[in-house]
Amino acid sequence: MENVCKEMIDFLKLQNSSITANEVAFTFIGDNVMSCAYGLSGKSFSSGNSIMQKIRENMSMSTKIGLVAHTLGLFFPKFCHLFNISYLGKQTPPLFKDLISMAIKTREESKIVGNDFIDYLAESRRKDDKHYMGYAMSFYLDGFETGAYTFVYVLLEVARNPLVQEKARKEVDGVYSNHNTVYSYEAVKDMHYVESIIYETLRKHPSIKFLNRVCTKDYIISAPHKDNNGKQVIIKKGTHIFIPVEAIHRDEKYFPYPKEFNPSRFNQDTRKLRLKQNFLGFGDGPRVCLGQKFAVTQLKMALAAILLNFKISINNKTVFQFY
Repeated sequence: MENVCKEMIDFLKLQNSSITANEVAFTFIGDNVMSCAYGLSGKSFSSGNSIMQKIRENMSMSTKIGLVAHTLGLFFPKFCHLFNISYLGKQTPPLFKDLISMAIKTREESKIVGNDFIDYLAESRRKDDKHYMGYAMSFYLDGFETGAYTFVYVLLEVARNPLVQEKARKEVDGVYSNHNTVYSYEAVKDMHYVESIIYETLRKHPSIKFLNRVCTKDYIISAPHKDNNGKQVIIKKGTHIFIPVEAIHRDEKYFPYPKEFNPSRFNQDTRKLRLKQNFLGFGDGPRVCLGQKFAVTQLKMALAAILLNFKISINNKTVFQFY
């Protein structure tokens, strides 16, 4: 992560004009996932060529076709299975398969035992586990696009809220003064306000708008205590449940003045006063996002690196349509 952060800062220092947040975010997260998950160095900032972005384009994830396929896969899985329609928009592209094969080959030739994700993939392939490519793809899907879009919104909110930016910069400057770095474990751990910015961004702009689950056994929800005329609800086994994450995050009952960007909602004291189910930025329960700490850490390091070197502002040409 540290190397990718430094490559990002070197790239930004060479820019003489405004740069889109999308370009920075997707390049940074793409290289970070390549490095941390697959053990490969992307060098996308210096080369201007992001393999992860090419894979995304090949899969049509950001096109209308991809969105239609994604919706069909979510609501009509049997239909998609019958007509061999991929939930992702397209089948796993050859470029991604070549990337994983190269990552495994590089690790095996190095004779390094890292006890990490790429070692797990290599072992799965040796055992003739046909799903090893699916394991690799799951990390890509969970870690790349969702992380990049969150980074975009972090930069947006910090730019639109100068008082938040200044407070975060003071914290980062203090951390750097104490640790002589913003990349060590101790330094990242001390960035409490920066972390609050990440969580407030996910509160206001959740990367996943709703969670979907399938009921595994019949369940009875008791009638509301306040309504004598209420009736109990029976959720049958096999019922698809959709939890509206964005609606919960923007409900004034749980988050007063929900349209305001207020990182103090997630300071250590405030968190203790709120039910954890009110914030679903990483899901909840047995299927909560396993990469939560990884995601928060990379965003904290990236934002800290930028605040240490730059001031973030909105370009006059920026148009806000659905903010």
